[in-house]
Amino acid sequence: TLSRRERELAAAHAAEAQAAQDLAAAHRALLLQISLYELTERVAGVGHWVMSSAENRTVWSGSLFAIAGLPPRGAMTVHEACALNPVVERKRFEAALRRSDGAPEVYRVKRPSGEVRWVRASIIRAPLRAAPAGEVLGVVQDITEEHAATLALEGLVKDLE
Repeated sequence: TLSRRERELAAAHAAEAQAAQDLAAAHRALLLQISLYELTERVAGVGHWVMSSAENRTVWSGSLFAIAGLPPRGAMTVHEACALNPVVERKRFEAALRRSDGAPEVYRVKRPSGEVRWVRASIIRAPLRAAPAGEVLGVVQDITEEHAATLALEGLVKDLE
């Protein structure tokens, strides 16, 4: 017969094995969600960034690098990310960054190739329950085709007048 201590040890090992299985399943589910999120960003022409002034760290999503016409890279300092920022209307962008109120703004983006794209961006402060104080989040959508269609429509309306 097993002693009480041996039974406790067996129960602890079984609980540990179950916890390891649960953790592996949660990890697989998280990887699936990340893959779906990345696919959604690519299909929608949307990218995002997270900036932490406290940690002097900025991370761009792969899709944001694609919108900017830049090769993906890992985390950057805030200064490095600002230097890479392709927004032409820099002062308006910086004002929106200071406000961080989520109001959508439209900007021109100039890629390293010289190509100009149009984006809609929203910037918010991260909720304190989700991130450290001072963390700022941005979402950027490439609206170049939408912008071109709007201009074409405005031209047609002007021709009709």
